[in-house]
Amino acid sequence: MRPATCHLLAAVDILEPCPGKQCPFYEDTCMLTELHPQLARAAEKLPVPALVSELWVHPRDTRVGLNGSGLLIVNPPYQLDLEMHKWLPELGGALGAGPKGGSLIRWIAHEQH
Repeated sequence: MRPATCHLLAAVDILEPCPGKQCPFYEDTCMLTELHPQLARAAEKLPVPALVSELWVHPRDTRVGLNGSGLLIVNPPYQLDLEMHKWLPELGGALGAGPKGGSLIRWIAHEQH
């Protein structure tokens, strides 16, 4: 088994801020929680709003296949976070998320109100 390494894509450096840009931000062997320090550092460089969306179907510390997915959304559309709070848990259920599965939507830079 190869070591679990996580690399935040250079989205902050290569993407010009524009509405709705989405970047998958981790490799299949990475646990989402391992990225939180990298996301915090990336957020410091962003001049525009950004949020993180995560979805996992097994306990977060499980390294089975593709346990979850995450997006870093730079300059998201207004109130996208509110809409995602409505449908992301439903998506988890449709994907067979167990009782330890879940979802998370959180602002990492310049929260919109």
